[in-house]
Amino acid sequence: PQPSSDQLGRLTRVCRIGQVEVQQFVPGSRDKVFATYADYLQWPQWAGSFKVELQRPGQPTNGIGCVRVIRGAGLTMVEEIDGFDPPSSLSYRLLTGLPLRDYTSRVLFTAVNGGTHITWRSTFLPKVPGTGWALEALVRSMFSRTLKGLATKFAHGH
Repeated sequence: PQPSSDQLGRLTRVCRIGQVEVQQFVPGSRDKVFATYADYLQWPQWAGSFKVELQRPGQPTNGIGCVRVIRGAGLTMVEEIDGFDPPSSLSYRLLTGLPLRDYTSRVLFTAVNGGTHITWRSTFLPKVPGTGWALEALVRSMFSRTLKGLATKFAHGH
């Protein structure tokens, strides 16, 4: 039997793809901003309370195939870099750490007058139905805090 339109509506709400996009202007050259962002081991100096370690180096060390472990706010996330195109973009996927499936993120760096415009986008499916809104808020908060920390670092003389 075919599902009713009411059942389809509930299924669509429960299985909705989570999406987050955060943008930030950083007052620094695209090359320097990308290099600073991609130097994951230095994140604790400007990204807040995160701690980062490399579980496996990539090509180059922080590039494709790199597996990084990020700890903070009571979470331990393991991510793998799957796209690395300095100084314009970087992408990664979440391996473990949040109740999400199919999590991917892409960070774009665009040169603009006086600095760099960063766009950080992610999509995912929540593992627990009905939790997408809370997970979107959590991811948005982490992205915002990280990018504001990067902007502050460059605003204060890098």
